[in-house]
Parts: sequence; structure tokens; C-alpha cells
Amino acid sequence: MNVATHVPYELVDIGANLAHPSFAKDYDSVLERAKRAGISKIMITGTCEDSTNAASQLVKKTPGFLYYTAGNN
Repeated sequence: MNVATHVPYELVDIGANLAHPSFAKDYDSVLERAKRAGISKIMITGTCEDSTNAASQLVKKTPGFLYYTAGNN
């Protein structure tokens, strides 16, 4: 069953660390599971210049689903 068809509200993941290298090998399956769970948008957190640049590149591949923050800690 696809949860997204039964949820009357929008689910947004506001703190995903998808730019971290540990997600590289199963990145596509992570996104697919999120969509099946009813997530409509994912905010990737950028905490430094490198992670913000990586997040920006991921967002370009999946516009309208992925978004990112730009940070510099």
C-alpha cells in the first residue's frame, strides 16, 4: 500500500543528511523508500561549504522533491 495516497497532510523531512558519503551506495533506494512512506519533500542539511555544495548537486538531480539549506559552521 502506498501511504502517500492515504495521508491527508504533507510530510516533509526537514533534516536529512543525504549528502553524507554513507548514503552514496543506496541513495536511490533511500529516496524511493521516503516517497513510498509518503514524504513529499526532503530538506538536505548543508553545514559547511563542502556539504552545502554536495547538497546542491543532489537537489539538481531531483528538483521538486529535494531542497537544501546552506550552512557554514
